[in-house]
Amino acid sequence: MIRGFNNRVFLVFVNQIESYLTKIGIDIGLDDKIEMNIGQMNVANNGSYISTMNYIIDRVNELIANLENETDSIDNEDDIKLVQDSIDVIKEEIKSEKPKKSVLNVALNTLKGIKGTAEFSAAVIAIIEYISKIL
Repeated sequence: MIRGFNNRVFLVFVNQIESYLTKIGIDIGLDDKIEMNIGQMNVANNGSYISTMNYIIDRVNELIANLENETDSIDNEDDIKLVQDSIDVIKEEIKSEKPKKSVLNVALNTLKGIKGTAEFSAAVIAIIEYISKIL
């Protein structure tokens, strides 16, 4: 008698609940693939603040190192000097607490105007895109 009760009443009741919850899950999107990418998380305590400038400076220095590696492909000495001057300006402005957008734009536009290999151009574009995002 107990087995019959479980099969006819309790099992039907549990199956109904399961199908209802599955339908609700599908409606709210739980069946979709959920991806979360959590990068760095910083927490400030006791009224302090967190600066991400170290990460920004490191990333800009990495991009500048890539650019300097590609500078060897430039034949014109004047262009090489312009690249070095622009790199120096970018490094100094990024290190400052409030970088001047106009100064960075002049340095980036100078780099845009220099003709080099495709790798050099790709390095210039990478720096421009990154600095444009952070400004």
